[in-house]
Amino acid sequence: MANLPLGGIGSPWPAPPFPGCIPVFISSDSEGLFGHECPRCHGYWRSRGQASVCAYCALRGESFQFLTAAQVTYVEHYAEVLATGLNSIAPGEQKEVDIDMDAIVDAGADIPKPPFYYPGTSQQTRFNCVRCDTKNDIRGRFGYCCACGCRNNLAELRLQIDTIRCDLNETRVAPEEAVKRIVSAFDACCRDFVAQLATLPMRSRRREALQQLLFHGIDAPAELLRRAFDVDILRGLDADLNFLQMMFQRRHVYEHEACVATRKYITDSGDTAVKEGALIRETRENAHRLAGCAVRIATNLDAGFSEILPGSLKT
Repeated sequence: MANLPLGGIGSPWPAPPFPGCIPVFISSDSEGLFGHECPRCHGYWRSRGQASVCAYCALRGESFQFLTAAQVTYVEHYAEVLATGLNSIAPGEQKEVDIDMDAIVDAGADIPKPPFYYPGTSQQTRFNCVRCDTKNDIRGRFGYCCACGCRNNLAELRLQIDTIRCDLNETRVAPEEAVKRIVSAFDACCRDFVAQLATLPMRSRRREALQQLLFHGIDAPAELLRRAFDVDILRGLDADLNFLQMMFQRRHVYEHEACVATRKYITDSGDTAVKEGALIRETRENAHRLAGCAVRIATNLDAGFSEILPGSLKT
């Protein structure tokens, strides 16, 4: 197989990769999206356009290498029906050969569909790539743009943070709950970045340390990423370090201590303004500041990630 680039009206087609090739057109689904399947991890996703990168494992290839099993079967069926029809035409005879996909789609539910009939299946997260604007529809929350390979973690975190900020401003969520949601979204975003980095060649002990890394605090992940990859996720945040230490400790109190300050919290956070046993009263200003810091840290990680991983995406 090979890709067939289509130009405008009158544009010549390129020469086939070998004699005897026939052009086969694969249509999009009803949403204008095309299904893709990775030959390595077998993940399925959809996009608006051709794929050159697996959305899940980042395998690079030509778009025809990401056809689904159903699409491949359709191509084989198309070629078989066309060959049978052409062979049935006598010299000088005019005859139409129909491959009626509409009849297959319109058939009743009780009529078995052929193996090449496979309607596009909506996944769980849709995003337009911030780099190339390709529309992707993937399983889970985080993935690679199948057109350019840009990962969507930072963009997804910003969307979640914007939602939390809005809920906070509209008093739909208390500041304490907002802090928990911010740290949860930040942790998921950064842990997924690190999980991708852990697929690179490295010693098993380092890989295990990365796979177990949590972003419920900031010191441990910052130190490990600095030593392992020379990525400074705290770049430009010197003035916020004490605040971050306090807020991550507060997240633990809100999550596990019913908002009651413990001796451990006071010691670990450096927050001497609160008494042991007292309820911590969070402010919207602190929650908004934490949200901004979380995005800045994730931006630093995204920049480092983008420098490290592109070379490993090539087959």
